[in-house]
Amino acid sequence: MRYMVGISSAATFGYYHKEADLCDFETLCNTLTVKEKMANQELQDARKESICGLQETLSNRTTLGIKRMGELDPKAFVKSCKRKFSDEDWGERAAELCSTLEEYLKDPNWHPLKMQTVEGQLQEIIDVEDEK
Repeated sequence: MRYMVGISSAATFGYYHKEADLCDFETLCNTLTVKEKMANQELQDARKESICGLQETLSNRTTLGIKRMGELDPKAFVKSCKRKFSDEDWGERAAELCSTLEEYLKDPNWHPLKMQTVEGQLQEIIDVEDEK
């Protein structure tokens, strides 16, 4: 036991230092947990408030529609292709045209319209020189 006395003061200091760090980390973890719960509760309260506000504002007959930017409505392609192509080909052709145009829209460098002065006014017109 005597040989442990010399190293115990350095080991004890290191032990207490690590224990103090551990205590600080536990306190920080508890603080962050409490803040997270408070923020989550505020979010839930705001959600409930917005739902109540929407229910008061909107009637039973109101329909909300959500559409993502850059997403095309395939119904327009189907309707146009029904008129333009034969009975067998219109469904396949509509899907093909819709997916092709969606790919073009994903390209940020594609600009199908150009600005041109018409009768002294600046207007957007279809770029006929565009390869796509």
